[in-house]
Amino acid sequence: MASNKNQHFVPRCYLRPFTTDEDRKIINLFNIDRAKVILDAPIKSQCSRDYFYGTDDRLENAIQFVEKSYASALPDLLSYRKPLTPKSRVVIPRFWFLQHIRTEAASQRTVAMSEEADELIEHPTESFKLGIKEAVQIALRSYAENLDALDDLKIVLAYNKTDIPFITSDDPSVLTNRWLINSMATIGPGYGPRAAGVLCILPLSPRVCCICYDGHIYSIPNVGNWVDVRYPADVDAINDLQYLNCVANIYFSEHADSDRVLGLHTRNEGLKPPARHRIHYAIETESSNGVTKFAVVDKKNAPEHSRALIHMESLRVEPKKWPSILHWRNKGYFYSNDTGLGHVRQAHQGISKENRPLTKRRTGY
Repeated sequence: MASNKNQHFVPRCYLRPFTTDEDRKIINLFNIDRAKVILDAPIKSQCSRDYFYGTDDRLENAIQFVEKSYASALPDLLSYRKPLTPKSRVVIPRFWFLQHIRTEAASQRTVAMSEEADELIEHPTESFKLGIKEAVQIALRSYAENLDALDDLKIVLAYNKTDIPFITSDDPSVLTNRWLINSMATIGPGYGPRAAGVLCILPLSPRVCCICYDGHIYSIPNVGNWVDVRYPADVDAINDLQYLNCVANIYFSEHADSDRVLGLHTRNEGLKPPARHRIHYAIETESSNGVTKFAVVDKKNAPEHSRALIHMESLRVEPKKWPSILHWRNKGYFYSNDTGLGHVRQAHQGISKENRPLTKRRTGY
């Protein structure tokens, strides 16, 4: 039995820099569903559920180890111009990754996908639906199996020199991909943490935001891993990503920023995707000489068929604008073999288990 009943999926060590009191126990929030600002909420009741990770002490201890590593590195990460230590270079992407897959939002998306898939399969004797705790367990196994997936990314700490603070949310680790979003017409929208062009964004405080990025596709000019953010529009672009990625709550530090957060809501309300996943149903259309072809159809109007494939796709956030500190790398490149593997970074060429080798491709920038 886990010794800690109330388990946080966004840890208090992460939220504390966004608190409003000296004791780091009070935080301000904006609830999107009610379009309401709530001032001076207790931090201990934010982003938590009873036994969210189940009742295995070993699992909770492993999570707490990552959180404690992050908490010990945080003072250095918030110290302007302090060089990144080798430890911080490992801790940051791994904490980001854990936070990305373990929130209630991530688990709810997995549950929703499993429910839709279950309805499509119509299996007579078995259900494929998942509960929240099962989804959490799957996510944490994925984390353990892909622990080093982001270790090759470059890291910058963006220091906010404007009057507009960074905000955070109940799903703060944003995964997006400016390159693939820009190239969607020819490449397609699907991508994961190993994909070429990923951007992993996590505000650390109202003044500091961490950006992990594919250095073969992007360039962020910096000095000792620090970049100054001087334009309010750049802070807005980073805050917009938090709004678009969150489930229900935006968190901020100062009472005086309530109107600014309301403006964030007004600016992005219609852009938030109604769903964060899409399911494709494909039926077998032809099979000969060892090759089987499938075609995507509407399940409700599908003709008679004996076999089908279901593909579940996560939908990522797509902002209206990107921060100006993010540049294209001259002669950027990625690797692909034109299969479902997609487009991967140089460090992940070895993940292809097919006979078709990955080849180096140019991005066109």
